[in-house]
Amino acid sequence: MDAERAAGTFAGTVMAIEGDPEAQDVLHAIVRTLGGVALPLAPGTRGAWHAAATHACNHFVALVDQAIELMAGAGLDRDTARRALVPLLEGTLDNLRAHAPADALTGPVVRGDVLAVRRHVEALAAGAADTDAAYRALARRAVALAARERDLPPDVAIELEQLLRRSDPA
Repeated sequence: MDAERAAGTFAGTVMAIEGDPEAQDVLHAIVRTLGGVALPLAPGTRGAWHAAATHACNHFVALVDQAIELMAGAGLDRDTARRALVPLLEGTLDNLRAHAPADALTGPVVRGDVLAVRRHVEALAAGAADTDAAYRALARRAVALAARERDLPPDVAIELEQLLRRSDPA
């Protein structure tokens, strides 16, 4: 994003601030003046904050690139694949605005659809190793979330977990 566009979207931006109380007061005032929202951090936690923001944002972009690559493997050109994904992503963000992650979770894992996940794993085996690894890791997180907070039956959670840990989808 260029500097001019970034400045135009600055209002409401959350900014982490860290420091002694006096420094936080000054930082809070600066953030407020700029139209941002100050988020005070516990001392020594800036690295965790930044890792979280990077994981949620930059890695989101990398994840979307992997999804575009998968769609390209299904015959779509990259631009069409991106345009097809954007409304789905917007719906996901809308769900996250309205609900906690567990309640925003949709798809085959939360439905306990082992067959669909098996098909995904089979399709991923033919693609890039990093995409396969990312899918499996995030799907295991979705299984844990669905089992903990969405009534995914324990036996289905175990079956999904085993499927997602196997190196051979067969």
